[in-house]
Amino acid sequence: SLPLLKEAAVLMQKSSDWQGAGFAYGNLVIAYLGIKQPSKAASALKLADVMCKKSGDKLSLAAFLQSKGAYSTYIKDYSTALKSYSVSSRTAKEIHVQEIVTDNLLSISEMYQQKGDAAEALKYFKMYSFTKDSVMRASNVASIADLQLKYETEKKDSQIRALINSKLKSERGRYYVIGNVIAVILLLFVAIVFFFRLKGNYSERLQFLLTIRRQVNHQREKAIDLFTPILPDRASKPVLTSDLQ
Repeated sequence: SLPLLKEAAVLMQKSSDWQGAGFAYGNLVIAYLGIKQPSKAASALKLADVMCKKSGDKLSLAAFLQSKGAYSTYIKDYSTALKSYSVSSRTAKEIHVQEIVTDNLLSISEMYQQKGDAAEALKYFKMYSFTKDSVMRASNVASIADLQLKYETEKKDSQIRALINSKLKSERGRYYVIGNVIAVILLLFVAIVFFFRLKGNYSERLQFLLTIRRQVNHQREKAIDLFTPILPDRASKPVLTSDLQ
C-alpha cells in the first residue's frame, strides 16, 4: 500500500486537493507504524500537518489529530496522544462525524492497554462499544427510513406511471373513437356524393328515354294517320277512278 499512498498524496498535492493529500499522508503514518518505521511515520505526519493547515477545514484537522495520536501512542507519548484524540473527537462532534469519535475511543482504550492501565482501557472500550452500538442503531434507523422513503417514492412513481398509462390509454381510446367517427363521416360524404351523381345520371337518362318515347309516339301517330284507310262515307271524292283502279 505504501507506493500507492505516496502516489495518491503526490497527485492530490499537484491538484491542490489539500484535504485529500492530508488523508493520504495520515494513512502513510499508520502504514509506516505498521511496519515499524517511526522516522518515516514522523516525516509523513509533518506533511499531513502542512496539508491540514493548507486545507483549513475541521474534517482535515480531526483526521490529522487521529494520525498524531497514533504516532504519539507508538512512541509512548501518552499525554500527547490523549490530547490529540480528545481534540480530534471534539472537532469531529462539531461537524457530526461520529465515526471518528468512535475510532478515537477505541484508540484511547488500546493506548491505556499499552500503558498497562486496564481499568481505563476497559472504561474506554465500554464507551467505544456503547457508541458503536448507538451509531449502528442510528445507522439502522436511517437505513430503515431510507428504505421507507425509497418504498414510498417507488410507490408514488408506480402510481404516477399507472396514471399516465391510464391517461394514455384513455387518450388512445378517444382518438380511436374520433378517428372512427371521422372515417364514418367521410364514407357518408362519399356515399352521398356518389348517390347524387348517380341520381343526376339517372335523371338525365330518364329524360332522354322520355324524349325518345315522345318522339316514337309522335312518329307512330303520324304513321297511323298516314296509313289508316279513308272510308267512302267520309271521303269528299273518290280516291281512285275506275280507270285508275
